[in-house]
Amino acid sequence: AAAIVGPLLSAPGMDRAPNGWREAGERAAMTLLTQGRPGAAIEAALRAVADAYGGGAGGVGLPTLGGEVSAHAPFERIAEFTSHYQSGHVQWGWCFQDRCKELLLDDDCQLTDRFEGYYHEAMLIPAMNILATRPGRPPKRVLILGGGDGGIASLALEFDTVESVTLIDIDPAVSYTSRRHFPKVARAFTHPHFRVKHTDAYAWVMRRSAQAKAKGGVFDCIIIDFTDAPLQQFWTVAFFEAANELLTPGGMLVVNVGDLEGSMRSVQPHFRLMYRVFDSVFSINSSPADYVPSYQLGVGCKGTVDPREANWTYWARQSVEVLYYSADLHMELFYSPAATLRATYAPFPSESGILTRMAYPRTLREEGIDSHDDDSAWSAALKAAEADDEDDDDDATKKHRSHPLEYHSFYDTQEPATLEVQSTKDFCPLFRPNCTLATVGGRALLSFQAAYRDEALLIPAMNILGRSGRKVLILGGGSFYVAKLAAKYPWAQLILVVEISKRIPRILMEREPELEAAAKDPRVKFITGDAVEVVATLPHGNFDLVVSDLTHMPWALPSRTTRVPRTLPFVTRLRELLTPNGILVQECSSIARPRDVSRMLELHRAVFREGSVFLTQIPQDNYLDDKVQTDQANTHRFIRSPGLMLMSSPSRFDPYTVDWDAWSEVSIDSVWYTAAVHSLIFVLPLELQRRFSAPPPSRRDIPRSIMESFASLKDEAAIEAATATRKRTRRALLLDHRTCSAGAGDVKTLLQELAL
Repeated sequence: AAAIVGPLLSAPGMDRAPNGWREAGERAAMTLLTQGRPGAAIEAALRAVADAYGGGAGGVGLPTLGGEVSAHAPFERIAEFTSHYQSGHVQWGWCFQDRCKELLLDDDCQLTDRFEGYYHEAMLIPAMNILATRPGRPPKRVLILGGGDGGIASLALEFDTVESVTLIDIDPAVSYTSRRHFPKVARAFTHPHFRVKHTDAYAWVMRRSAQAKAKGGVFDCIIIDFTDAPLQQFWTVAFFEAANELLTPGGMLVVNVGDLEGSMRSVQPHFRLMYRVFDSVFSINSSPADYVPSYQLGVGCKGTVDPREANWTYWARQSVEVLYYSADLHMELFYSPAATLRATYAPFPSESGILTRMAYPRTLREEGIDSHDDDSAWSAALKAAEADDEDDDDDATKKHRSHPLEYHSFYDTQEPATLEVQSTKDFCPLFRPNCTLATVGGRALLSFQAAYRDEALLIPAMNILGRSGRKVLILGGGSFYVAKLAAKYPWAQLILVVEISKRIPRILMEREPELEAAAKDPRVKFITGDAVEVVATLPHGNFDLVVSDLTHMPWALPSRTTRVPRTLPFVTRLRELLTPNGILVQECSSIARPRDVSRMLELHRAVFREGSVFLTQIPQDNYLDDKVQTDQANTHRFIRSPGLMLMSSPSRFDPYTVDWDAWSEVSIDSVWYTAAVHSLIFVLPLELQRRFSAPPPSRRDIPRSIMESFASLKDEAAIEAATATRKRTRRALLLDHRTCSAGAGDVKTLLQELAL
């Protein structure tokens, strides 16, 4: 292995990489060699060469090369504390393939110094821009309950109309730790307009509400930034009524609700309580990189509000440095995913651009407790709703709910693999098809969150194709869930699934009747084999949609089942399978691995240069099996939300043009996709728009604002640099081997043969 690594890192062309790039590759390879992992060492060296030739090294710093190095690198605790309320620590983690600081409370990640803006911007900026529409009453006074790290307070103080920010948090240890280790996040603590009080937020709100009511309200905006599991005393009608009294007319309250996977525990109770108190209630569907998607925020308004209306003139004059938020994303944040709508009994939108307010919970109305403020009544209603759903379950569902954890080891992929199957009943009442949790190679094949990904891979593209989406090719996936979704489209004539394993789909079908029913559909055909080999035998121009659901797993040892070909010939072959107006959808990693994303994006732009290439975001399940990753920091080395996928076509198309009448004929019990969130996947966080030169497509159904080009105009130098890098990379990808020296040509050939 050492004899291979040395020549690779000395290959002609490595001198193109930035200073220190070759040395970093050598250190990574040597680390792996000393660990007795020669295959991983060779892959680390190959990745160093690939980045040098492909332009990936330019402008992205000097990361640790080879995913396996970081996967096994120990994280380092910098500080830790134990207070009267919780324990916490600061450690080095992984962000954007580089080290970053993380703050964890009770072992749950609260923020990183790299991605904290994603969460804090979603919590505050939409509300501030909406509040600025009130004639002559811009937001001046902000109250923050929780948020002891100071991140939201620091952001609020950057708005030129804000006169005071008050923070109430019970634990001074959090504030002290943030000020010491996250000074940029905690910069508010030295601001003259900032006031902090470490006390019980519940008691503080209840005491101040009567005084505030007499004054007609005190605060324009209230942000509740507690941890995901605060003291339950906060979530009562009395508390929200007291908070509402603190608001000025037209004021807004924003509260962190939690991830959708916990909908029965978080989403339903929060919105039920808020609906009792506030005139308008909405959800914000965010994808913070530090948490589990889709992360829900609740918005309560003292008055009637359309949250899509914002004062863009006000926003344009602010000197706020943003990573996540943009005017285009603002509109999309308020479109709720299916799980939120189901949890709150809200109607589903029939087409894009329709805003859904949270509906009044039918269960409470039927139980006759509309006038009750007693928490026990709310809890009883929730339990009754769960019991009703359980009574409706069939025997098969009840049977597999109690199924124990199973391990299935097999070799039918010509690689040893273990499938772990476990039943979970926590979320079955609302989402019956997702009661089974199945993982292989450390990654979820079938789960609540895996369903988000599968829906994003198939449904948007099928709806864009409309009734012309007749022939579908699905590569990989394992769970057969994507095929099940495709079979719901009545006009689909052929659904061809290529899967390397026979046993994985068979085992899962035994536990999920809907998967088994889809497999028996005469339109569904199954080929067992290596997708890379099978696609070489398929006819050209035969498929309207090709879904590449092959998972690239850099945390696992290199093998045919853990690596996806990321080469020009393979993407070209996938393009050849498409009809002239067909669409290719391919997952390309997540925000955690931008170099991988850049590599795939440039391949698609080279292959589909006359057509359309859209880089889109998808809900990403931040999950790796404990046997693969033993700590949250290293898990985030590979997977963070949002996940990213490519949607490309030989022809140009408008991704917002959808036949919604046709979609109404499709009976899919979705957990994420709705007509309203269709456009959300095409609007990336602002820094990703800049980094990958991927602004959102133009919208025709929503009026354009003066801020529509804000993302591209605010940092012209960054856009020009990204464009230049893209052009250099494209030339490198299309470089003819004959123009290289013999050594470089041999390396490029070896890269292709090893499917890197």
